[in-house]
Amino acid sequence: MKTFLTPLQTKSMYTSGYHRMTEWECDGVEFYAKEKENGMVVQAFIGKQSKPCWRYLYPKTESGSVNLNKRIESTKKSILARALSKIESKKERKNEIENIKAGDILYTSWGYEQTNIDFYKVLDKKGRTIVLQELQKQMTEANSSMSGYVIPRETFTDREPFTTRTLKLSSYSWLSPWDGKRQYCSWYA
Repeated sequence: MKTFLTPLQTKSMYTSGYHRMTEWECDGVEFYAKEKENGMVVQAFIGKQSKPCWRYLYPKTESGSVNLNKRIESTKKSILARALSKIESKKERKNEIENIKAGDILYTSWGYEQTNIDFYKVLDKKGRTIVLQELQKQMTEANSSMSGYVIPRETFTDREPFTTRTLKLSSYSWLSPWDGKRQYCSWYA
């Protein structure tokens, strides 16, 4: 039987043997440090995170000491800027879904070593929940034997409609409003 760790157990696993550096903390960022023979390992946690968002080994100087204060200040700024950027992009994505209405066409561009394009039509919207159905696509221009441009057709694919409350369909696929322009795609033979 598999056992799962709680967030608190996970955090204590990462901080075991480290000293909490309260003099460096600010705006919900906690720092933990551990002295090693080749320097000092410092890691940071934001808010209630159970895994460190940042970890670094500061090597010892020729005198054998590690001067961290300047480095920690720049690291704090970097961590906070990254966290703020994540919050802002989350708000932007939330606003994007609020601007979507029934009848809009959305698309995803995804793939590794090839570019796949999928089009979807918004069938219905209630609050933040949207109902989507995949549309067929039509090739408008071929660049070569393995790439070209596509636009959506008005006919649906055989796939069933589905609902979503987010523009993220999978770990590799995000919905974007279609601007009416043809979309580049590529494929293997």
